[in-house]
Amino acid sequence: MGEIFGQWFMDGGHVISSLMIVFISTGIHLAFVKDRSWRLAAELLLMYSMGVSGFKAIFGGFVMHYFFADEMARSIGWPAGNPFQTEVAFFNLAVGILGVLTFFRRDFWLPYIIVSTAMGWGAGFVHLIDILEHGNFAGNNAGPILYADILIPILRITLYMVYRKHQARPV
Repeated sequence: MGEIFGQWFMDGGHVISSLMIVFISTGIHLAFVKDRSWRLAAELLLMYSMGVSGFKAIFGGFVMHYFFADEMARSIGWPAGNPFQTEVAFFNLAVGILGVLTFFRRDFWLPYIIVSTAMGWGAGFVHLIDILEHGNFAGNNAGPILYADILIPILRITLYMVYRKHQARPV
């Protein structure tokens, strides 16, 4: 893995880059739409958030945990050589595929929100325990990933509620 890319990834740069892609994509999309609304903004933020997160789970989660397992473990502050990395890799692959499908299937939105929230809050909980019990402030344990694990599910739940509230209702 390239040294610059590796350091950027291992320090949590992937989280910040993903958020930038979501906001830029949403902004560009909104710029080309005539009838803008809160519902549309929530819908686009939600769609790009889940879709980009899906690609990130495949390429960042699966690829990193499977092909660069020892480096990934070290970036979290955990020992290398643990088979949990393979399990985490394939879970990321499954969540990633579901996330990518949210670009095309609105009926996958709620399942993705539920699964990614359980994954995010579970991972965030593990990170917090590791910080409190072991003082582990490694880049992929206590950096931007920790905030993303906790806050992005809240954002998605809120956006989904706004989207559903303003969804066209039958007469």
